[in-house]
Amino acid sequence: MSAPVTLPIIDRCRSASAAGISGLRGVMDLHKGMDITARDRKVLFLPDPNRPYGRQVLLASDSLEVMVATWTRGEPCAPHDHGGAAGAVQVLQGRSRHRIWKIREGALVLVAEEVVEAGGLMACGADVIHS
Repeated sequence: MSAPVTLPIIDRCRSASAAGISGLRGVMDLHKGMDITARDRKVLFLPDPNRPYGRQVLLASDSLEVMVATWTRGEPCAPHDHGGAAGAVQVLQGRSRHRIWKIREGALVLVAEEVVEAGGLMACGADVIHS
């Protein structure tokens, strides 16, 4: 088993969790000014070439989960929600096509789409279905 990752970004997230960060605004504010260094990228970006999606949980507490996710280029993730939790996704490298869905008359319908470049932030409210 590998040693836990220790980076300034994780320390910042631990502090936010201890301070009781909550809600979408709090999560969005946490991302502001977050500086991901070349060393952070080397440690955090561990893509799985055998799967279209990978994740590394950096912090999990009762009030906050911080993770790094990697996607294989050209492989979309399925529409999903986060079980009533608010969140934010910061694109660290490349770009992401963020799609917002609604359920209408029993069917999943695409209602919005944006392309977010590296450095950009995608908000995921507690009631959002997205991919």
